[in-house]
Amino acid sequence: MASIPGLRSPFGDWEDAASRGLIVVVAIALAWYTWGCWGDFQVDCGRELYVPTEILRGKLIYREIFYPYGPLAPYIGALLMAIFGPHLVVFYLFGIAVAIGCAILLFELGAMLEGRATGLTAALALLFMGFGSGFANYVFPYSYAATIGLALSLICALFTLRHLFGRRGYNLLLAGLGASLAALCKQEFGAACYLMLAFVLAMEAARGRSIRPLLHAVAACAPGVVLWVAIYGWFFWTLTPAYMVDANWIGMPGTYSTRTYGAHLYFVIGQRFIPREMMAMAMWAALSLMLWFLLAKLNRGARNSFVQTRNDYAEFYFLRVAVGVNRRTGHWLAARVISMFPYFAVRRKKTIRSFVRL
Repeated sequence: MASIPGLRSPFGDWEDAASRGLIVVVAIALAWYTWGCWGDFQVDCGRELYVPTEILRGKLIYREIFYPYGPLAPYIGALLMAIFGPHLVVFYLFGIAVAIGCAILLFELGAMLEGRATGLTAALALLFMGFGSGFANYVFPYSYAATIGLALSLICALFTLRHLFGRRGYNLLLAGLGASLAALCKQEFGAACYLMLAFVLAMEAARGRSIRPLLHAVAACAPGVVLWVAIYGWFFWTLTPAYMVDANWIGMPGTYSTRTYGAHLYFVIGQRFIPREMMAMAMWAALSLMLWFLLAKLNRGARNSFVQTRNDYAEFYFLRVAVGVNRRTGHWLAARVISMFPYFAVRRKKTIRSFVRL
């Protein structure tokens, strides 16, 4: 029988601790297996070492160093280098810690929404994607602002859910601070967090038909708003808005860089409306849904031990496909994990048994 997230078993605390421990163990195993295969010094990743180094030499970000994202991540990198020295392994360990933090936060969110098995499945899927080679990883990524911003966004979502579920604590205050720090990492992360908070507060005000709770909620989020407005405001006041946007935040619409090179850039890395590629994406989506439907039907149709054993073997096969590794190129096939995620989310406890058998 499916478990109900709101009801806690006598062994709930132990099971939660074991799940978090499993996340850490899997992350360490993936780090050992993929060690040294992350990042590309010539494609963005080198900037994540150069900018903190120049900050330690006394240069000011944006004015003397080009940087297209928020200022928080480079100064965290500079702090790490000041404490532990300019070693690549320092950034590796920091990236692994961020990946583990994101996975644990995702586990907590999944456990609150659908149960422990769902949260653990989501966390493991994130880890399998986050330890890929190239520059699209969590350990030595194209931008630590993206990975730190993700972690802070998950913190914002976690405390927002705690507020919705009526948990005790300064949930809205912490959610607002998480959104503020996410905005100081990567602007779009902060915008997404504040849109989520605005929607939650507006719906609560509409359901309660009272403006007073809305005012209290806005006041709780206000310190975070003051923080990012003060920091960004100082840079804009010191360097002028035109310089900040045209010389640093070059990806924003309307800038010289976007007008000149945007079409080519988005043609190379963005979504292209080419019929052949659109059809391939649609076919892959249809295949993913078919596999999900097939596995759900196999599970529902089990009537005896023989059929159940056959289904277990089928699940084992499909899960191996979902987390397969292309050993020739060293890339984790993250798309396969994503395509199977809806199946993971509805499988609950049986998902974990099938997954562990890999």
